Amino acid sequence: MTASSISYPPQTSNPHNILESFKPPARLPARPSWGILFPIPLLIQFLSIIGSSIWLGVYVHRHGWRGSTTWGLVSGLAIDLVLRPIPYLYALHRARFKFWDRIVRESAERGDRAVLDVACATGSVMLRMARANPNPGATVVGVGTFSFVGNLPNSPERLYLNALAMGVPLDRLAVHRIPSYTSLPFADESFDLVTTQCGISQAGLTTKRLKMALGECGRVLRPGGRLVIFQENPISLSVYRKLLSQEMGWTEVEWRTLWNCWLDIFPSGHIEAIKPLEKPVEVV
Repeated sequence: MTASSISYPPQTSNPHNILESFKPPARLPARPSWGILFPIPLLIQFLSIIGSSIWLGVYVHRHGWRGSTTWGLVSGLAIDLVLRPIPYLYALHRARFKFWDRIVRESAERGDRAVLDVACATGSVMLRMARANPNPGATVVGVGTFSFVGNLPNSPERLYLNALAMGVPLDRLAVHRIPSYTSLPFADESFDLVTTQCGISQAGLTTKRLKMALGECGRVLRPGGRLVIFQENPISLSVYRKLLSQEMGWTEVEWRTLWNCWLDIFPSGHIEAIKPLEKPVEVV
């Protein structure tokens, strides 16, 4: 990696940039493929639809097709199957990218030189950042566990192919595989902007682990730098806002709902927060 703007902890070897492990394919991909954001609550919804379909099949088998009750159940399930995917597909392919395009544009206007994307997955955020930033010395770093929780598919090779498809120079990128988001392999105050798309929630289910992940994002962020969190449900965002403002002492924490982006049973939302200038983030 040629990114002089990124600092790693002293007396430790720099983590491997896994993009260097791949070779260009014989035929470059024509377009990027981001995969599918698949939050766990959405999985539960799909399983409930399957269960309802099985139950309806058993009901029809036992009672036949006669009667208004049967037709009411069938029509209700059919409408649910048709209408449920529409807002999800719009959010998946359009709405979330409209949000991130604004964040990317504002980052380029500020002249951010070092950007970190936590839980980078297939690169839908970090590659946009790298392509839009006019600063030739800017570097975008992604970290991920690359598990199948939250995104399908989820692999460094897919991210590499997406970078080629978008024409993003690889010398402006670095991607590291890490075991957990509660410990980031960077020195303090290394980044101007830290982004994450449904990544903090992958740190664990306990408030302690969520606070550790947020604390790490704050630790590697420079004073005055921005933290942008996109999350598919407001329940998690309320926890993050409380941790940032009450536990970590951040005063500029803004939470907004994205009413045009429904990846779950609730509309998605985001938090934009600015790291205080006067004191570092402390994690207990």
